[in-house]
Amino acid sequence: MATGGMFDIQVYDSSNGKRISSTQHASYTMGLKFSPDGKQIASAPRGNVNKFLGLFDVDSQERVFNAGPFNHYINGIAFSPDGKRIAATGCEKLFRLFDAGSGEIVLSIARPVCGTEPVFSRDGETLGWSEPEGYKFIDLER
Repeated sequence: MATGGMFDIQVYDSSNGKRISSTQHASYTMGLKFSPDGKQIASAPRGNVNKFLGLFDVDSQERVFNAGPFNHYINGIAFSPDGKRIAATGCEKLFRLFDAGSGEIVLSIARPVCGTEPVFSRDGETLGWSEPEGYKFIDLER
């Protein structure tokens, strides 16, 4: 399991609670998710200058990419079931879909409000998130 701190990401052995590693990170963590295979951690820090999406390799503790900086922080992130995409929402009033290998934005959708956590369907073909008027879905296979 992992926790995001003020300036680091801490990974723990869930069987005994002992810390396995600590990876330097920026500012407060607003979102933290393991990839489906457990080999990477996506992190969204919040701060005056730290408004990006970072992806880290769990074993090497190396940063895979930093996407951003953005105008506002990201507060909701989710991996696609195959681990190839990362969905992110936040207070920039945008929904973004990132390539998990490069950090490139592959889809960006304007939103009316600060975002909540997105969710992928089990097969990864549909992506959903909440809006004031109800839940929104998009078909990623089109």
